[in-house]
Amino acid sequence: MCRHAGVPGTRRSRAGLVPASHRAAGVTSAPWSRPLTGLEHAFVAYEARTPVANVQVGGLALFHGSPPAADWPRFVAARLGGLPVLEFAVCRRGPTLGWVRPEPDLTRHCSTWVAEPDGLPAAVDAIMARRLDRGRPPWQMWLIHGYADDEWALLFKAHHALLDAASIVAVTCRLLATTPDQPATAAPYPPVERTRSAGLLTVLRGGLRYLRAFLPLASRSFTTRGRTGDRRFAWTSVPVARLRALADRHGVTLNDLFLATLASALREWPHTPWRRGPRPVWTLIPVDLHRREGDHTLGNRVANLRVALPCDEQDPRQRLRRVSAATATAKGGGRIGVAAAGMRALPRWFVRGIFALTFSRWHVDLLASNIRSATHQLGYQNAPVTRVVPLGFLPRRHPLAAYFTTYQDHGCVGFAVDSGLPDGDGLCRLWLRALTELEESEELDPLAPRPGSPTRSVFPNGAEELTSGPDRPRQAAWD
Repeated sequence: MCRHAGVPGTRRSRAGLVPASHRAAGVTSAPWSRPLTGLEHAFVAYEARTPVANVQVGGLALFHGSPPAADWPRFVAARLGGLPVLEFAVCRRGPTLGWVRPEPDLTRHCSTWVAEPDGLPAAVDAIMARRLDRGRPPWQMWLIHGYADDEWALLFKAHHALLDAASIVAVTCRLLATTPDQPATAAPYPPVERTRSAGLLTVLRGGLRYLRAFLPLASRSFTTRGRTGDRRFAWTSVPVARLRALADRHGVTLNDLFLATLASALREWPHTPWRRGPRPVWTLIPVDLHRREGDHTLGNRVANLRVALPCDEQDPRQRLRRVSAATATAKGGGRIGVAAAGMRALPRWFVRGIFALTFSRWHVDLLASNIRSATHQLGYQNAPVTRVVPLGFLPRRHPLAAYFTTYQDHGCVGFAVDSGLPDGDGLCRLWLRALTELEESEELDPLAPRPGSPTRSVFPNGAEELTSGPDRPRQAAWD
């Protein structure tokens, strides 16, 4: 049995993020900051509505060598001054949910887990299943060791109402920065951007086109029978150079490659129904709305697009071609801008309704996210981070979700799989096989750019970035 320390109580709780009473947690007298935005409230309500829902997201950083001494939380405490977002907790005052700033207590946020030999995946599953301390800032950092003689890990997790996946990466970069060029202080907890007049005009102009994207209805490719709502994690890593060479060869982005190989893996996984006939998997793809450079504001800035994965397509090259065309279409038409404007300008109740529709099984079958990568070396004192693993949430009644990120010279694909299904190791093997299948293909798309020629992606903020070619600085991130 795994041993852990630093967290009061060991029994797992099914309660949501907001307790019925905050007196025990001492937050009723804390200064009120602001009400939750519609998107933040939607994540809190999504978890509270269903006991099995768990919307925590996180990241795992791996290190070589021996774990640090027991006073490692001091390392974290010394860097929290630049992260005021981690000081806020959710509190209900009357009918309103808002952010408050309780007295900090680091002993509730930094803990150690001693795993069994080869027990890193089990430790990750158990930590991500544990509910966050209600009434306290909804985040934790865990030191995990004991699973290997020459490796240890740090796991950072937070409630999705507090941080989205891109902000998880940003917080991790600040906590584990090894260079002095990081911003000294991240922006205070994100203010509500109420540009109502301009935002409403954008929504009115593109709202109908945005709503049409909810059709056709999802085909419900996966059965919900036997789903537990609990998730287990699996991941695999490959050299980024291998991924970029393959993307350049076919004239696509890393995100297209990730989605196409995911479709290949799902096609071959025995727990999906593709052998019963063609049935596209409508996949939700979060789009990161944080500005690419100089944006130090943390929180939730994300829009969602929908793409049909052609799992029924037999030819892997044609599968990649169809995914690339589908993602290009999804990003066009101004839908990202409409979604961003709606988050700022529309009433909170309306945003919550769109959120519920977005994650409905009538709309999507699967969540797949390409998370922005760290752009510099991370480490703990003299120990550099060797790998980074994305840990995403699993929507209610979904059998699995997939996440992709890169760090330094490695790319990592992670799966969150419902515990009622076999673990995700089989999916990892199938995803690697799909990469090999494309590499062994000799035919190049005659309509694609020549190998090595650069292509560009345009982000919602107007910035451009190379997404393929030898001079590309990093991959385009969707979330």
